[in-house]
Amino acid sequence: MKVIKRYAEIKAEIKKLTEEAKELEPQVTDLIMAQDGERLETAYATFSFVSYKKWKYSEALVKTEKTFKEQVAVLKKNEEIEGKAEKLADGVTLRVNLKKEDK
Repeated sequence: MKVIKRYAEIKAEIKKLTEEAKELEPQVTDLIMAQDGERLETAYATFSFVSYKKWKYSEALVKTEKTFKEQVAVLKKNEEIEGKAEKLADGVTLRVNLKKEDK
């Protein structure tokens, strides 16, 4: 059970560190902006901004997309049942639900 305990500890630490990094992100952003607004090179890492676009589509398009996804899912299932689809792998993944820490 030692390995289970250690695994759970590592997963909890990853979660904690991820939250801490998210909290520090605004400060890092401020440092980049104070530098030149584009990038900050340090001995530890290079920090820079990456642009992306996020779209919100019309309700009609969202509904159409959902309908197509459902239709494709049915077609895929039919191919699986009929043996036309090739199974590439059967897999299992490990799920870990950490216990809440007492604070």
